Parts: sequence; structure tokens; C-alpha cells
Amino acid sequence: MNIKTFIKGKAIEHIVEGKLALQGYTIYPVMTESDCGDAIIEKEGKLEKIQIKMMRYKGSKNIKSLDLEVGGAHKYKYKNTNVDILIGYDMENDIVYMVPKRYFRKLNTCSVSETELKKRGYFLKENMEEIE
Repeated sequence: MNIKTFIKGKAIEHIVEGKLALQGYTIYPVMTESDCGDAIIEKEGKLEKIQIKMMRYKGSKNIKSLDLEVGGAHKYKYKNTNVDILIGYDMENDIVYMVPKRYFRKLNTCSVSETELKKRGYFLKENMEEIE
């Protein structure tokens, strides 16, 4: 990973954490990269481990998607116990998507298109409703 990518990733984490805080979440950052998650969030007494990723364009059709390797070949192998909510940030449109564990708990990878995220309502709601 080059330094530019690292800095962009950290900036996106801070943007998302700020947006979550504005929606009533308490943010507890993890101390090391090896913890597998980026932060722990709390709302109404419920703690959840989150992993924040930037939305990326994939494939020949240039479809924007959110990807997470669960037990994959990446440097950090996420297990279902490491991540409760996968968060994708669409930097272009300033949208935060929150994908609950039940969507990806039986998968080795989680790859969700922007269309699917919107269809399922997996975006940070402005009226502070709980993500189901």
C-alpha cells in the first residue's frame, strides 16, 4: 500500500466517523491496524465493530461497488466475528452505506453494487433511524 492510499483511507475513516457521530453514534477507535476493524460504534447501548471502505468502480461495466474479503487473501483476513457492519463511503456523492453482518455472514467475500445498497436501504439515514 502506498502512502497516498493510506492517507486517503484514513481521511475517509474520519469523514465516516464524523457523519456517524452527527447521527448519534459514539465512536471508539481501535488502536492498531491488526484489530481487523476500524472502530467500534455505540448507539442506544448496542456496540458494533465496523470496517470502513471506499466505494470503487469495478469491471468493464464500471459499476460502483463495496468490497470486503472475509477470510480472503488480503493482508488482513476478516472473520465474521471481526466485523458487524461493513461501511462503504461514496466519496463522489458523499453517501455512507451501512451493510449489516447478516448480508455477508455466510460469504467469503462481500461485493455489493451501489444499486443493491440503495435498493436495500443500506445508507446512513438522516433521521437517525436504526439500520435494520
